[in-house]
Amino acid sequence: ITIIRMTTDDLLGNVLVTAKYEGESIVSNHPYKNRNSNKSGICTALARSFADIGDIIRGRDMFKSNDNVENGLKAVFKKINNGLNDKGIRYYDDDGSGNYYKLREAWWTANRDQVWRAITCKAPQDANYFRNISGDTKVFTSHGHCGHNKGSVPTYLDYVPQFLRWFEEWAEEFCRKKKDKLEKVKDVCRNYPNKLYCSFNGYDCTKIIWKEHNFSNDSKCTKCHNECLRYENWIKEQKLEFDKQRDKYEIEKNRYNSRQINSKNNFNNIYYKEFYDELRVNYGSIEKFLNLLNKGNKCKNISDEEGKIDFDKGVDNTFSRSNYCQRCPDCGVDCNGTTCTPKKVIHPDCGNNDKYDPPTGAGTTVVNVFCSDDEKCDITKKLKELCKDLENGNEKNYQEWKCYYNGESDNKCQIAKAVLENKVQTKITTFDFFFDLWIKNLLRDTINWKSELKNCINNKNTEKCNKDCNENCKCFEKWVNQKEKEWNNMKELFKNKNGILQNYYNKLNKHFGGYFFQVTNEVNQGEEKWKKFTDELRNKIDSSKAKKGTNDAQDSIKILLEHLKEDGKTCTANNPDSACNKPQADRIITPATTRNTCVNGQNQKVCKIKIVRRVAKKKQKQVKVVQGLTADAKLGQYNNHVVGSALKSECEITKEHTNDSRRLPPLRGQQGRQVVAVGRVRGRSGRDIVVGEEAVEGESEPPVPSVTPVPPAPAGPPVDNVKPACQIVEEHFKGKDDNTGAIDSCNRKNYNGWTCASGQFEEGHAGACMPPRRQKLCIINLQYFTGNSQEELREAFIKCAAAETFLLWHKYKKDKENRKSSSNPDAQLNSGTIPDDFKRQMFYTFGDFRDFLFGTDISKNSGNIGKVNENINRVINNNKGLEKENDKSKRETWWEAYGPDIWHGMLCALTYTETSGSGGEKNTTITQDTDLKEKLFDTNKNTPKNPQYQYNSVKFSDKTNTTLSTFSQTPQFLRWMIEWSEHFCKKQSQEYKDLKEKCNTCGSSNGIVTTEDCKKKCMQCKQKCEAYKRFIENWKKQWTIQSNKYHKLYQKTQNGANDSTEEEKHVVEYLLQLRTNSGTSGANTYNSAGKYVNQKGYISDCQQQTDFNSNTNNNNYAFRSVPHDHEDKCNCKDDTRPQEKKKKKMCVTW
Repeated sequence: ITIIRMTTDDLLGNVLVTAKYEGESIVSNHPYKNRNSNKSGICTALARSFADIGDIIRGRDMFKSNDNVENGLKAVFKKINNGLNDKGIRYYDDDGSGNYYKLREAWWTANRDQVWRAITCKAPQDANYFRNISGDTKVFTSHGHCGHNKGSVPTYLDYVPQFLRWFEEWAEEFCRKKKDKLEKVKDVCRNYPNKLYCSFNGYDCTKIIWKEHNFSNDSKCTKCHNECLRYENWIKEQKLEFDKQRDKYEIEKNRYNSRQINSKNNFNNIYYKEFYDELRVNYGSIEKFLNLLNKGNKCKNISDEEGKIDFDKGVDNTFSRSNYCQRCPDCGVDCNGTTCTPKKVIHPDCGNNDKYDPPTGAGTTVVNVFCSDDEKCDITKKLKELCKDLENGNEKNYQEWKCYYNGESDNKCQIAKAVLENKVQTKITTFDFFFDLWIKNLLRDTINWKSELKNCINNKNTEKCNKDCNENCKCFEKWVNQKEKEWNNMKELFKNKNGILQNYYNKLNKHFGGYFFQVTNEVNQGEEKWKKFTDELRNKIDSSKAKKGTNDAQDSIKILLEHLKEDGKTCTANNPDSACNKPQADRIITPATTRNTCVNGQNQKVCKIKIVRRVAKKKQKQVKVVQGLTADAKLGQYNNHVVGSALKSECEITKEHTNDSRRLPPLRGQQGRQVVAVGRVRGRSGRDIVVGEEAVEGESEPPVPSVTPVPPAPAGPPVDNVKPACQIVEEHFKGKDDNTGAIDSCNRKNYNGWTCASGQFEEGHAGACMPPRRQKLCIINLQYFTGNSQEELREAFIKCAAAETFLLWHKYKKDKENRKSSSNPDAQLNSGTIPDDFKRQMFYTFGDFRDFLFGTDISKNSGNIGKVNENINRVINNNKGLEKENDKSKRETWWEAYGPDIWHGMLCALTYTETSGSGGEKNTTITQDTDLKEKLFDTNKNTPKNPQYQYNSVKFSDKTNTTLSTFSQTPQFLRWMIEWSEHFCKKQSQEYKDLKEKCNTCGSSNGIVTTEDCKKKCMQCKQKCEAYKRFIENWKKQWTIQSNKYHKLYQKTQNGANDSTEEEKHVVEYLLQLRTNSGTSGANTYNSAGKYVNQKGYISDCQQQTDFNSNTNNNNYAFRSVPHDHEDKCNCKDDTRPQEKKKKKMCVTW
């Protein structure tokens, strides 16, 4: 349909379609939808989107628009006005601009009630919109459904200027987010009962004593550092947004004054002038307006003193660093279980009687450190002042250290001059402490610098001057040069000291691997440029590690500084002096306004800005509406050949009632509004408003096609031209010579045992038991994954699975050594054969990684696991939310393409071995055994050579035909139960062997025990019997938990899975299929956990007691308190005849 035919009725139909689907999206995604009461927040979110739609229609939308959208609306309203002219109505004639603002205002006023009913179609019955506030009393609508059935629209938000609405909404969102973020910071930085008290830079304050140069870099405090850094970056950005909006308020208020705006201006300017005139009378100063923002419920109802919000007088505190993010007190803290308090300087632990007295021959090196104090020298907060100091050599922000190094046990540093007259800084410390502190501050400042300058570095408009970028880029270069001087001075201490420098290079690697890369990934998750930076730096460091014998080959700091120098050159080149020497008019002036990125329409309640509402209501009543503007969607004609006359209400309108010939696409969730395609504006839900798709007559632009094809849903991920799995493993393992044996912070295995604690599982999955292997699973590359493509996700999976396999193999061999097993795993593998019991561990591991991809992992979806799931969902759904259409199909397609590559990566990991240098494990490196790779892999095809290890043919065990693909699809609860039974049998086998050995001399060959045997020969047997009983009792508790859960789930197969919950359905449907496949004759084959394990498990290691199905008369029952062939020995029965028992003293039964 063309614009020339578009009528007021057509326009309304399109707007109603947009409003209805926008409302549905908001309601379905709103966190209040499942509340039992107080769902007014849903109504507020609907009202805000309703007002945004009104702004688009009336030409007031602040959001950067597509010209075709506005041109389309102009053309539609021009046609509507011409129709009114034909009736003799000229009140709405244009002012010459072609915008028809007055007509658009009247059209909205005439039809807004229908738009409100459309947007509230899916509003919950118990959701009421509050119309006004008197004191602290809210007056709600009483009809439910957000006033859907009420005659009039219960909101006047659409008559409040968009900027004020967004400022108010921004304030509420800020208050809500600040509260949530502070809670996260507090959770990881303070826990007094558990004696957790961390500093913002990752130190454990319960162990640290700054004045005693005693410090603890505890991994449990790294989370505190991450959250603090994330919070500081966020609060800094919020302050900038607040300042811009505060300035914008002043500009807006002053802009629409009587001297600038008069009757000759356009209708919207006159409207805003009258609105701000009345607002100025009641809230003349910015302070009074900001005080109103403080009174919003999200800003007001905060009990935590630190979280208190004051946008007026307390603004500095509102946007300051959290009190939980401070350095440790000088003498550390004492924790008594309920609170932690700083130790006093007179505390006996806080003395420092060290002297700086370099021994003869140990020369002193001076290191002049620029701004190394964490508290006083926040790089980004004091940027201008610090840059001046760097340029002028001002010494107030420099700290002079004198250090000597006479050996590992004799090295000290003294602060000759403290920075900023900080008198509490320690005067003397070990060089190790100074080294650690310097590195930490350098890496932290690097993160801050990169965040501060990322827009400057990426600036492409070199012709325009951005003064701040120009100055800060120069400052950054000077800072890098200064840090290079400091580092070179520090290295002088190690000159001519064999081996010492290497030890410190190893410490550097730990800082980078265990701190810097983790922090950057955690704090800047999802930012492609950060990922590129860390990947490039990691590759450079890994590459340098491989260059053995090269001077400074492993100097990670040198590599970092060189990398930062390149950034500095790029930064200054992209913000040159030449651009800033131009006339003022050509410079970039930082805008006073900013596109509000914080609007999302969720979790909101309206702030108490009563005067704004009152003025808005007054303005709405002043709009003149004439007959003929009220539209009727039933009379509209639509491209999809749908007749509107059948419509009985706004809620019956569908996506067919639109002039969009493409049909409306599926809802895409709560995204920020953005302009898309020709002639359509995307609302908060991503829905489009169609206002005509053809070029406006008379415009100079060429015609634009009216139909824009909808991009097809992504097919399967590309599988060609991707890096082979073995190449990914090779690059991942290259240069990994961590002296702990870790790979990217995935540590060697040290298990604690199985856990069946319900708190470890998602709701609905209690009753499962998690293997120790899964508890320590290597997920680091998925946890800190920042990519967006499916190929990048493939690479992260391969890296994790390969590292896990490598570490599993190391644990497997150690366990064999500890048990003094006669088998030689390395020899077996070198022959081209993977030990069967280890291959099963690979099966279990592969299945767990598959569960992550499919969202079927049953462990608690929080912390590290929550991050993994979030990252996977982001890629699978193309950054469009967590649950999307065809989600399962997308995951199946991905796994079909890349699942085999993950398996190949695991096999490749087995071709690597650890090589120890002269220092034993301290200098362990990982290298590939090329002979072994040739035995396992067809290098031409990048696939396993032996069919028995190929993805489509590898089997769980020789006794079953279960393939890897089939086994990995088994529900995780059942797989873990199978793994548990195998683990039990290994342990039971060892216990049985020990029992048999200790009881071997107890009794005769037929097992009968005499009284004398009982007295003299069976003491060791008795002790071992008790130990075996305890072993069975402990494991039987876990078996009972799993068995009971299985019984409950199997019972639900009686009704065809209809009675199962969403969480249970996966297992119940699987068991139902097993039951169906067993037929009538085998109906009871799987009706108990024991029978299931007997059929599906690997339990051949169990000795004597090999039946898991509970039967008290079954001698072979796995959980008998003693093996049936040792019952007499363990109970010490004798062969004395009954008539003699009275005469003989009986052995006491154990």
